[in-house]
Amino acid sequence: MGKAGPGTRGSLKHGHPPIRPERIRRLPGRGGIGFSWIDRRLVREGHLKGLSPDAATLYLFLVTVADREGVSYYGEAKVAELTGLDRGILFELVRELLRADLVAYRHPIYQVLSLPAGA
Repeated sequence: MGKAGPGTRGSLKHGHPPIRPERIRRLPGRGGIGFSWIDRRLVREGHLKGLSPDAATLYLFLVTVADREGVSYYGEAKVAELTGLDRGILFELVRELLRADLVAYRHPIYQVLSLPAGA
């Protein structure tokens, strides 16, 4: 494998260039159409371990659609439609995320929370 060439950014940890440098992810700038990120501590600190696949899907959706304060206003029907999750189990999935201390919920508002100390 070659070194990072001009105009490419290599990984700080491994020194390898990105496979598709034209597709490097960037946070949207001011006036962008959205704002979201996934904290790598979600994996590194084990926050995903206890989640069901459906709860992880709901969390990914909420992280993706949340505003800068982590707030989302999507109703249950729309969440179910956009995620493919059964609307009948959404409340149980929300409770699972509440127990994991990943979200706060007050109908109809979801808030993705800062991650708690390592799981």
